Amino acid sequence: MQLISIREKHKERYYETRFDKINNEIKKSQGNLDLSKDDDEMLNDISNLADRSNLTLSDDKIFNFKKLKKKSVLVVGDSLLNGIEESKLSKTRHIRVQPISGGKIHDIERNLTELLNKDLKLVIFHIGTNHSTTESHDVILQKIISLKEKIQYMLPNCKIVISNLIVRTDNSSANDTNEKVNTMLKQLEIDILDNSNIKEKHLGKRGLHLNSNGNALFAKNILDIVRS
Repeated sequence: MQLISIREKHKERYYETRFDKINNEIKKSQGNLDLSKDDDEMLNDISNLADRSNLTLSDDKIFNFKKLKKKSVLVVGDSLLNGIEESKLSKTRHIRVQPISGGKIHDIERNLTELLNKDLKLVIFHIGTNHSTTESHDVILQKIISLKEKIQYMLPNCKIVISNLIVRTDNSSANDTNEKVNTMLKQLEIDILDNSNIKEKHLGKRGLHLNSNGNALFAKNILDIVRS
């Protein structure tokens, strides 16, 4: 009985902190959740319930984040990370690469408890270019710094590195915004991953994502920070 009580309290806290938007719907269906299942199985049940209810965890998206147990380095950000092959980054270091297609800063903020773990020694985040078509450089900078501070608060002994925004040719106005964000980041006393070696020739045909040479350079930049 005591074990069931503990699991009930744990489950309620889990709902309240991570699944606010689907909390009421899940509580209606608690009788369908099997407490004998492990956490992964229960999480899958909850995700299926969210799908059936047309409810989401954040901005109409449910992110299936990779497990971060025993990982000391996290690289998280938008779809520009899709070309970074985690398994090829390092054979000796525990590096986790977590791209979020179409991701924005608030997508990371709202899922920090899913992304972070106490074993992390280094977090690198590459985010912001999906804001640059609609928001000003100073607003984007403020959001980036706010994200850094939130991660630092949760992991006070972890090094946080901001990956500066990469050139894009699909939208000249957005690229100008990216450049202004990068200029302002360099003026701050914070750790930066410098991607200035990635040029227009390293972009794909659409001018936003990287080609194979661009992905190789981006991976090298990330490794330079990890090794430093």
